[in-house]
Amino acid sequence: MLIAASVAAIAAGLFHTVIFVLESFLWTRPATRRAFGIDDPREAEATRAMAYNQGFYNLFLAVIAII
Repeated sequence: MLIAASVAAIAAGLFHTVIFVLESFLWTRPATRRAFGIDDPREAEATRAMAYNQGFYNLFLAVIAII
């Protein structure tokens, strides 16, 4: 059971790390905008600071899950 919990925690950590990269660094790219349902590039630019902040929240979740 400990192994299954460890694998699940690592998978959650990796998932949150991917979301961190998308929100913090790749937010305005077309593929990322599509993944998050943002059609307008101006909307992505206007929400860039919010996404950057949310990305770091996901990074902290990843660190905690892996620890």
